[in-house]
Amino acid sequence: MFKKQKIVLFMIVSLIFLSFVLGSGKETKGAGKKDCEWEFVCHIYWCMEESQLCACGNPGGDCYRAGCGGPAGEYYADIVQDTCTGHQVCNNEYHAISSPQCYYIASWSTCPNPSPNWSTKTFTSWDDCWDAPVQSCCVNNVGDSCSASNVCGQTNSGTIQCDGTCNASTPPNPSGYGNPCTSEANVCGQINSGTIQCDGTCSAAKPSDICNKSSCVSISAPNSITSGQQFNASVTMKNTGTKVWNSDATPHKLGSENLTDNERWGFKRVNLPSITNPENSVTFNFTATAPATAGAYPFSWKMVEDGIEWFGEICTKNIKVIPLPTTTLKANPESITLGEKSTLKWTVSNANSCWGWSGEDVKGDRDKGSWKTSTGGTEDVNPTATTKYNIECWNILNQSDGVKSATVTVVLPPETTLKANPENITSGESSTLTWTAKNAVGCWGWSDDNKAWEGEKSIIKLTDIVFPTKTTTYSIECWNALGYKDGVKSAKVTVIPLPTVTLKADPTSISTTQKPTDSTLTWTVANADGGGCWGWSNDGDKWEGGKSSGASNTDKVSPKKSTKYSIECWNALNKKSEPSSASICVSDCACKSETCYDKKCSECSGSFECNGNIPANTKGPWGNCSKNCGGGGTQKRELFCPSGSETQNCNSQPCPPGYREVAP
Repeated sequence: MFKKQKIVLFMIVSLIFLSFVLGSGKETKGAGKKDCEWEFVCHIYWCMEESQLCACGNPGGDCYRAGCGGPAGEYYADIVQDTCTGHQVCNNEYHAISSPQCYYIASWSTCPNPSPNWSTKTFTSWDDCWDAPVQSCCVNNVGDSCSASNVCGQTNSGTIQCDGTCNASTPPNPSGYGNPCTSEANVCGQINSGTIQCDGTCSAAKPSDICNKSSCVSISAPNSITSGQQFNASVTMKNTGTKVWNSDATPHKLGSENLTDNERWGFKRVNLPSITNPENSVTFNFTATAPATAGAYPFSWKMVEDGIEWFGEICTKNIKVIPLPTTTLKANPESITLGEKSTLKWTVSNANSCWGWSGEDVKGDRDKGSWKTSTGGTEDVNPTATTKYNIECWNILNQSDGVKSATVTVVLPPETTLKANPENITSGESSTLTWTAKNAVGCWGWSDDNKAWEGEKSIIKLTDIVFPTKTTTYSIECWNALGYKDGVKSAKVTVIPLPTVTLKADPTSISTTQKPTDSTLTWTVANADGGGCWGWSNDGDKWEGGKSSGASNTDKVSPKKSTKYSIECWNALNKKSEPSSASICVSDCACKSETCYDKKCSECSGSFECNGNIPANTKGPWGNCSKNCGGGGTQKRELFCPSGSETQNCNSQPCPPGYREVAP
């Protein structure tokens, strides 16, 4: 290698020298020559592995070893180019440095993809610039013989590659290998499955001629059944194989199909009722349960030897599962007051007919019913007593979901009355309110007398004593358990005030000897409407009798002796007023002022306590008692000649409950 480099370098130098000898004019570094002269192109770097000059870049740029991509650095030779042909040569005449640098590959990176590591050193001899050899990344046994085999052992030959793989291709498998195939059938027509082998044969062996086979003889089950209902079914199978059906360790059974081993009809296997030899038949009788969901279902069965195989024909028929009716019955409202109505509402699905009746679920009550719409409906009822209503619906198979009932409870309305006794009272008296509250659970009372009686009233103790001070209307309203009210009941207590009467005489003194010889009695009356007044005097019966009860009344009297006139009035309840009195003093002197029953006629011509016209110990009537009852009451009356008064006890009897002792 070193010799080759020296020869090439010598040839390049000779060519450059020859070109300058033959050229016209000298080439100036960095400047071009005319008429096919040599021009400076670029600098070049050299290494031992590259014998050709590299292509140059722009003038003044660095040139790299072709294919090596060496690093830039100090140049030691120049490249010149023929201006006509474009041929480039190395011009040693323009050597730039005395100690050129050699750029070379000092080492390579590790496998699997080695790359050069560049380095530089001062060029002293060509041996300094040898590149390091490329590192080998191949396996140790590269180039050894190898082969590739298919599943049948057939091979192709090759060699080991650098990466350790074999370049031999795998030969294809024999035609048909691995494809599915079946064995020869046994006497039952059964086959086994397998695959094509390397020698073209099938891997499946012929099944044993002691084998299971069956045919469906008959199947019996209803065409339609109500969902969830049980029914009787039978399936008859014939043993058309060569194996005896028995109940040994791998028992023969009837198994459900569509899907295999489903439990659609309540179970998936039916035990073999008896040993069944080839060419004999056996009947499986069993009770099945229809699915809960309506629809059309296959009722399918097939023979199975437990743990071994399913075999033979499927016995099947379709059964239509009809849903049970779904019925509800409700009453709204569930409780009513007598005379009100309730609405019965029934909802029905999947029904063909419905029967409704009231009462119990017995023949007598049922017979009084009627057909109801099987799609649902409403009906208003007005029971007079608590009543149970019933409905039952059936599907097309005459299956029902049972009797549905709703009870309407009838609550009697309240029967309320209110009375006052007495209805008319005098001020200070009481009245007893009495009410009835039959069938009521609560009552509320009130009055128009400033809420004096407002509040909840008892439904047990049905009386109350009231003391109205004025005419008052009392009201009560009661309700039953449903809140039904029978209206407001009222009672009025009329308060009649005690009558009052005032009697006056004018003049109060008259004389038998001079005028005036008469006097006018005037009395005013209040609250005596519907009653009357009675007057009397102590002068016999001359003024005794009924008197006018008008508001203002007069009467002229001419007593012959000193006389006391009295009057009392009563109202419509026959309650009397306090008596009112007026005295007229009759004398043979002229009394100027005072009543001679109370005081002396001190201004008369003569002094006397009483004259002979007034009998001694004359007494007036007793006044009203200070108490109505309970004892301790007093009443008084006036005395005449001599004047004064006396008292006595009165009304000692006990007071009734709630009665006021003292009159207002």
